[in-house]
Amino acid sequence: MAEEISVPIVGGSMTIDTLKQEHSELLEQIKTHREHCGEFFDNEDELQDTLAPIEQDPESYVNGTIKTRPILKKYATYLCDKMDLESRIDASAEALRDVDLTPQQVKADMKHYVSLCEKKIASQQALCEQLQEQVKTHREHCGEFFDNEDELQDTLAPIEQDPESYVNGTIKTRPILKKYATYLCDKKDLESRIDASAEALRDVNLTPQQVKADMKHYDSLCEKKIASQQALCEQLQEQLKQLTETVLLLATPDKGISKLSMAMNMKLTSVENILLNSHINCLEEKDIFFTTSTKSIEKLLLWGANIDLKRSMYIRVPGRNSQGKLTIKNKAGTPIELDDTKKHYIPLNIHANRSGSGVYDIGPYNTNELPFVYQMLCSRYYERIKRKEDFIYGGQLP
Repeated sequence: MAEEISVPIVGGSMTIDTLKQEHSELLEQIKTHREHCGEFFDNEDELQDTLAPIEQDPESYVNGTIKTRPILKKYATYLCDKMDLESRIDASAEALRDVDLTPQQVKADMKHYVSLCEKKIASQQALCEQLQEQVKTHREHCGEFFDNEDELQDTLAPIEQDPESYVNGTIKTRPILKKYATYLCDKKDLESRIDASAEALRDVNLTPQQVKADMKHYDSLCEKKIASQQALCEQLQEQLKQLTETVLLLATPDKGISKLSMAMNMKLTSVENILLNSHINCLEEKDIFFTTSTKSIEKLLLWGANIDLKRSMYIRVPGRNSQGKLTIKNKAGTPIELDDTKKHYIPLNIHANRSGSGVYDIGPYNTNELPFVYQMLCSRYYERIKRKEDFIYGGQLP
């Protein structure tokens, strides 16, 4: 009795007999599901007319290129599984057969392989031509909604450059334009499959030098794709950051100041940039107090901000203890020594003429910077030398 030979395939070590058993079970499932589909049709001819195109090209129904009902999509899935299993059986059988092949048989096999590749390429090219015609027809249909060709081209150009972003929802657009992007993605996918088949055909007679050059080209393509995906990931992370900061801003009491001032005060830079670069002038008179950068100041000045605006303020100036360290009292009145290794925020109570007042934090600053900051903020600066304790200073912003 001949010894059974096992063939290693992806997913484990399985024999051809096991694969054939799986194939028989899958055929039974397909038969049962086909009969189930027949319950929704009046007769066999109507069922056959519906299933024939699915049996001819099940992949298009599984990947969504052709839309259909869930029960028919499941039938297409069974067919794709059957095709995959049959290819694995063929590969396993070839692996067993190739053990004792003569050079002539290897050459015949290669010729057969080339023939199959050429047929596959011809079939894919024909499908690509049909898809190209669909793209052209849909483009003409889109043109009916625009006044002229230039307006249509300006709208479609970014979609043609990056259709995937419109299909996956990264960039929102109208349904008719999203469908155009879908056609372009399908065309791009089919062209890549054609290129892969052509490369497989060309690889039959490649020299080691050509294989090395191909691998280098493949590495380059992978690096570009990774860079593109990283850029998209960074873009999504930035959008998530904007959304998170926007929610945080909306959930925080405004303390009598504008949302722009709140964003500046809370260091929500992404929201601040959105508000500053919007087409709506959302300036309020106190915004100039909370600017965090030169660009913010420039934008507010373009909106007409009053850089000489004055408001009453109260600020708690720190004193020094016996060791010469800066201290400030907490709410309980206990002096707290400021850590020289850390930076500290200055609480600033600003009184407005009409819209009330609020306490805001500015900074942070280290202990060496604090005295100069107080001098800059206040028109007059006092420090109690004798008592060496902090006090409330009342004055105006310069």
